[in-house]
Amino acid sequence: MACSGRIFALGAAAVLLCACHALLSLGSGNGGSSTDHTASVDAQVTIDGDIGGSADAKVTTDTNGSLGDGAHDVRADAPVDQAVPLDAMAEGIQTLDQTPDQPQTPDQTPTPDQTPTPDQPLPPDLGPDSAVPTGTLTHVWSFSKGNSWAESVEGMAADSAGNTYITGYYWDTDDFGGGPLVSAGEADVYVVSYSASGTHRYSNHYVAAKSDTGTDVAMDGQGNVYVVGYFEGAASFGGATLTSNGNADAFIASYTSAGVHRWSKHYGGTSDDYGLAVAVDASGNVFLGGAFRGTADFGDGPVSSIKKNDDDGFIVALTSTGGHRFSRTFGGTNLDEVTAMTSDAAGNLYLTGAFYGDASFDAGTTTLNSAGQEDIFLASYSATGAHRFSKRFGGSGAEVGYTLAIGTGGQLYLAGKTESSVDFGGGVLTSAGQGDVVLASFTTAGAHCYSKRFGGGQHDVGIALAADAFGNIYLTGSFQGSVDFGGGPLTSKGSTDIFVASYSSTLAHRFSKAFGSTDVDHGTGLAVVGLDLYLAGDFANPMSLGGAQLSLVDGRLVRHVRGPLRALRSGRVCQSRARIPFASRVSACSISSASRKA
Repeated sequence: MACSGRIFALGAAAVLLCACHALLSLGSGNGGSSTDHTASVDAQVTIDGDIGGSADAKVTTDTNGSLGDGAHDVRADAPVDQAVPLDAMAEGIQTLDQTPDQPQTPDQTPTPDQTPTPDQPLPPDLGPDSAVPTGTLTHVWSFSKGNSWAESVEGMAADSAGNTYITGYYWDTDDFGGGPLVSAGEADVYVVSYSASGTHRYSNHYVAAKSDTGTDVAMDGQGNVYVVGYFEGAASFGGATLTSNGNADAFIASYTSAGVHRWSKHYGGTSDDYGLAVAVDASGNVFLGGAFRGTADFGDGPVSSIKKNDDDGFIVALTSTGGHRFSRTFGGTNLDEVTAMTSDAAGNLYLTGAFYGDASFDAGTTTLNSAGQEDIFLASYSATGAHRFSKRFGGSGAEVGYTLAIGTGGQLYLAGKTESSVDFGGGVLTSAGQGDVVLASFTTAGAHCYSKRFGGGQHDVGIALAADAFGNIYLTGSFQGSVDFGGGPLTSKGSTDIFVASYSSTLAHRFSKAFGSTDVDHGTGLAVVGLDLYLAGDFANPMSLGGAQLSLVDGRLVRHVRGPLRALRSGRVCQSRARIPFASRVSACSISSASRKA
């Protein structure tokens, strides 16, 4: 019996819809390159092989499917950018070996990275890498929504039924499928849901006196939806009116799966405070993360950033009904911000982002120092808020962690970008151009497992990750020029194109695919339900995701929305032509159930 996985995509000034069977050919070819990297309508190629996982494996972080906001087939003991031949893997004769991790510098971790603690073993082998690549990328439907101004999809989640939930901002008047929504004058928050077949379920918008933006969304096991972001002035997110304490305040709001308001809260002081990330643990506890400046109260009394005019990071832990549990702040004398969070089955929280200069994540006990400009940080706290570990990764340029995901075997995946060089513990990865995609995996104790980078001579960034129940991960983002994600070079059609790539638990390449127009396009979110993969993004000129061409509504210029570094650095909020949010659904694999590892 065959099964199929699918991809859904949504983006920034309109959203896309269609249904067909345009598939990606994944033949290994010579020299490890893919036979075909372009969609061909009404053609299907299925590659037999092992999915690289157990049929009865479970995703530990989210009962509704793993969410993600992140690779080049480099062996852990090989020189940077040395590719593992795909034809060798396909014949079952190539195995990725891992050498002991490089020791971390003292300011990166309190214990040596290369030795996992006894209760945190390396993740189990979910199947030989020789069995991947497998699967196909099969377009099922796609659509676009938008207006003559601009919209952005900043976060996406999915429930166990395949219903998707997206949030972001829009300007002017927009229709996501349920009728026109009119903003209050500047950017407003929207929360929209579609069924697994792409049918509109509901669309709600929430207006503020000034600008407000939704930045992330997550689901709990009961189907409740949690949306975070920031707003200025007075705003209602479905309940009582909230008023920011100064400029922007962070907010978190919860809704039922049908979009009915449950509760909403805000946090902030007299300066700018941003909600940028949300995560839910297995017990239904919810976490809000972001950046604040000056003095703010996150539920445990007023706290101040280390330096008045620079951002520090924060997290707030709440019950599923909005009750306060604890809060933590961290940072140094320069900029620090949380951009992504996730949790494991034990309730441990993981966060990433960027910091510049010095920063402490354990109340000053240990100080991390960036190597140059911004460095990536990876930090973890227990379910009760106790600091577990914190590490930094970076070189002389700017490095940012944009996304995290937890895999089936407990692996922690991180993706983002490097503008110089970075060593996650497996050797130095050096950018080939102005910025490269980086992807790394760790144990839940923070020990390095595998790490890779992908890039060409221009700007490339990994923005969103997701993991399935079979040990595979999926990564999207944007790239320019020609980039090899492990299956042969992909070349952008215009300024910036979307990429979607999949890897095994050991980061062996499974497939990679590019979508784009002649202008600026980004992949901004992923979610997985079973083998169904949903992709979110935006585009600036007519393009296809494998089905009917999606059209731009208008080409007029829009002014940028003031926002946090997460949006600015990823290029999702910038002065450009109006960008169109898109949505598509694509089959990510087609395998025989007998081919899965028992």
